[in-house]
Amino acid sequence: GGGARYIALKHARTARQCVELIGRLYTQFGVKYPSGFGVADSNEIWYVEAGGGHSWAAVKVPDSCYFIAANSYRIGEINVEDSLNCMASPGLKEFCIQNQLWNESYVKFNFTSIFGGGRKEKFGNNLYNTRRIWRGTDHLNPDLMLPPDTEFFPMFLKPSRKIDLQGCFSILRDHYEGTPFDPFLSENDKNPERAIACWNCVHTDVITLMPGEPVAYGAVIWTGLSTPFSAIYVPVYYGVSSIPTGYNIAASTFNPKSAFWKYKIMSDKIRSGEVSSTGEWFIHRNQFEKEEIDHQSSILTKARKLQKETPNQVGNFLGSVSESFAATAFKLIQKTGK
Repeated sequence: GGGARYIALKHARTARQCVELIGRLYTQFGVKYPSGFGVADSNEIWYVEAGGGHSWAAVKVPDSCYFIAANSYRIGEINVEDSLNCMASPGLKEFCIQNQLWNESYVKFNFTSIFGGGRKEKFGNNLYNTRRIWRGTDHLNPDLMLPPDTEFFPMFLKPSRKIDLQGCFSILRDHYEGTPFDPFLSENDKNPERAIACWNCVHTDVITLMPGEPVAYGAVIWTGLSTPFSAIYVPVYYGVSSIPTGYNIAASTFNPKSAFWKYKIMSDKIRSGEVSSTGEWFIHRNQFEKEEIDHQSSILTKARKLQKETPNQVGNFLGSVSESFAATAFKLIQKTGK
């Protein structure tokens, strides 16, 4: 299962090494739970998919491009001989031929077509996952004007404009607003489509990596708890000496000290209509997140200075910054939730 990823992270210094090690573990021991996931460092981003058994493939995301996945197979046509941009289980093609999954007469070797089981989705809706891929693509490449019932997409696309943090937050909060598929519309109450943002989400994150910077403050996980509808993205630096108060409590039932439950309560108020799904709350939240982003430059400047002069204090400084942002976010929730 997912344990192979944690083993590989402990023994790899680059994304490529990490993928190679995960691949070796998959090849030797097999795959308990087929799934897809990304591995990144500040130079490369890779995406890995397991086909089940001992079969797997990984692709390098080209520079200046983005990649979108949504709970379905996404690795399409690959060249397993292109070791710079692709990795795969040894003898993958031979295995597929032997098991009549692929024929050498086919021009393309398409991982999704072979292992993805077609496009059948839950409840007979073949757009259950692809609609979300369409929506993300439409945000980043509106110039393509893809129809919402598109089912097959290029693996990689270059966005129409640069992707920034707030743009990532916005996409993860998207619920097809402005389209007939918006689950907030009364006509969709009985059979709502699953949007990018959904009510049963328990955490949402954006990870940023800065080339040339130490991982302590060059790697940041912008963490949002509960559904994206109510979450506030708070930066937690990888070098913190402690994580923000309440973020280390994973209670399955209500716990007033848990950060997750504070956001979950807000989510329930939005869902019930007690707090409007539009209006002041969202304006204040977006403004606060912008202020967090604007402060990053000065935070990095101080972290660099500490790294040179008193490196043992970097973790405490970063922890206090994350703690401060998290505390302010809590106040914003409490003020709005009254």
